[in-house]
Amino acid sequence: MNSIATVLPFNDKAIQTIFQAGSPALFLFANENEESTLAFEEFSQVAGEFKDKVKFSFSKPNDGFGFFSRLAEYVGAD
Repeated sequence: MNSIATVLPFNDKAIQTIFQAGSPALFLFANENEESTLAFEEFSQVAGEFKDKVKFSFSKPNDGFGFFSRLAEYVGAD
């Protein structure tokens, strides 16, 4: 059984898995709307196909982890 989810919420575990381990990653920045829900579904499907090569993580402004703005600034997303 895999101990790492296919799509990780961007939290402390994701930070360790992606940045400290030096894993390649793709990030989805999402809101609470229908477009984001559809994007997450597609993102999850692709994540399942590439889970052994790339880590997939998502972040929402009010996800309870408080990293959304910091991650966006770090990777240069607006």
